[in-house]
Amino acid sequence: MSDKITSAIAPGTVLHGEAYDYKIIKTLGQGSFGITYQAKVEMKGALGTLDSNMYVAVKEFFMKEVNGRSGDTVTSGSTSKGGLFSYYREKFEREARNLGTLKHPNIVRVLELFIANGTAYYAMEFINGMSLDDTITKSPLGRLSTEQAIRLTQQIGAAISFMHSRKMLHLDVKPANVMVRADGKAVLIDFGLSKQYDESGQPESSTTVGGGTPGYAPLEQASYRDGHGFPVVMDVYALGATMFKMLSGQRPPEASEILNEGFPESCLLAANTPRYIIRCIEKAMAPLKKDRYQSVDQFVMDLCGKAETTGNEAAGKNEATSFSDEVNVVDARPSDRHEAKRQQPGQQPQGARPQQPRPQPQQEHKKPELTTMNRSTAGNKMKKRRLYICIGFITFIVFAAICNSVQNCQVEKWRQEDSIATSLVEQPEDPSAANPTGTLYTHDAAGNNFVWTGGVLNDLPDGNGSANYNEGDKDGRKEYYGRMVKGKRETLDGETATLTYINGNKYVGTFANDMLKEGTYTDKENGMSFKGTFKNNAPYNGKWFMLGDGSVYTTVKNGEMQN
Repeated sequence: MSDKITSAIAPGTVLHGEAYDYKIIKTLGQGSFGITYQAKVEMKGALGTLDSNMYVAVKEFFMKEVNGRSGDTVTSGSTSKGGLFSYYREKFEREARNLGTLKHPNIVRVLELFIANGTAYYAMEFINGMSLDDTITKSPLGRLSTEQAIRLTQQIGAAISFMHSRKMLHLDVKPANVMVRADGKAVLIDFGLSKQYDESGQPESSTTVGGGTPGYAPLEQASYRDGHGFPVVMDVYALGATMFKMLSGQRPPEASEILNEGFPESCLLAANTPRYIIRCIEKAMAPLKKDRYQSVDQFVMDLCGKAETTGNEAAGKNEATSFSDEVNVVDARPSDRHEAKRQQPGQQPQGARPQQPRPQPQQEHKKPELTTMNRSTAGNKMKKRRLYICIGFITFIVFAAICNSVQNCQVEKWRQEDSIATSLVEQPEDPSAANPTGTLYTHDAAGNNFVWTGGVLNDLPDGNGSANYNEGDKDGRKEYYGRMVKGKRETLDGETATLTYINGNKYVGTFANDMLKEGTYTDKENGMSFKGTFKNNAPYNGKWFMLGDGSVYTTVKNGEMQN
């Protein structure tokens, strides 16, 4: 968005939507086709309005080069039906309606579309964070780490893949169109160029595909014409280019430059990017669409699958593991037999014994006569051979006796251990019994480190206690107070536990298999709380309430917010 804001609505102005009123707080930014504001929701009732603690972003359709403003009303010199303003306003409204059908944690949520002041608006959730572009620029090195880039690419890819499953293309994926929440989660925004297709691969309207952003748009996007199926590979290219920017800190070159000069892997190598990541990005950004990954899922799976494989292979090695596509060859001389197989007919293998000349079929050979010396030598060899056989047999008998003795001792030991184990199993275990307390420096299954103070069993947190998570926890957690069983958060019947987050949010309720189960999650940032059940740590069945007056904001059923 441009740094210069023109003709924006003044702070304090109230916009009247269909479901809510929105009081403008400030202007967030302006693009060629719209102005985005931060606004505070006002609850409308029969007797008046009520301020809430809920903030939203409101996007106004406003063409910088076409529209003006008289008071709060948007004016235009192209207002006739079929004119420029009407044409793009219809696209803006279609964008809002399409976006409203997408319910995904990595896609911005739309509350409503409404018409006011001679133009169109839609209200969406306000994301407390910064754009991915700013996240990259403000990083200490001016770029992101490999781990952070992979994690964000996974999340952005999940959002794009969800869109594709609904037959919708984004067509403008880039760091400026991704927000990163305070907890590090990525959210895809700005669907101004998005395009909806039907099940047969035909577009919902006759509008052309937008050209996208240089560096993030593939070659075919600028001249693409509908009627050739559902071209998801255009979003694949943009996702690869977005990851290029994350890892290098530089805007990727335009697709035509890659076609003519090749993929600029030197930018990624200079940033110490592993080669397997570079290969994945290069394939995603292939100038020819047939050479690209044919779906976002293929790109993300290859990216993460290779990362996991490489990580497993590196386990137990020095921490400064280097990644290379080259194969290390061990220089070891092969055996004569195998080496001989590689020789050409008539060649003498290196290091092999000299070959004896084969006798000719016609040539007769006489056996040498056995002289007295030969007989004596042969007899001595025979005696030595018999002696060696006797010594070997005696050695075998002694060794067998020793092994039998050791085996008997081991069997007796196993019997004793089985007896002890049986006596232990026969005693019923009380899960609520207190284990010896202590302090552990440990981590969970996702690799998040924490300090546990409480019950300990077999070097694992087990019992009641508290966990203090390290800074940089992937889920933004701060402290956990409650029970753990075998290193996982798990509450027993009648118990609850408390989990607090760095941003001040809090969950109080039950846990199962290290995940939220049923309770109340308070989101202080958005001024709401959810009460109900959870699935995969996300609200599943229950209701969101406003913290201010306790009124019901929305209902969640089977993981979906109900309108």
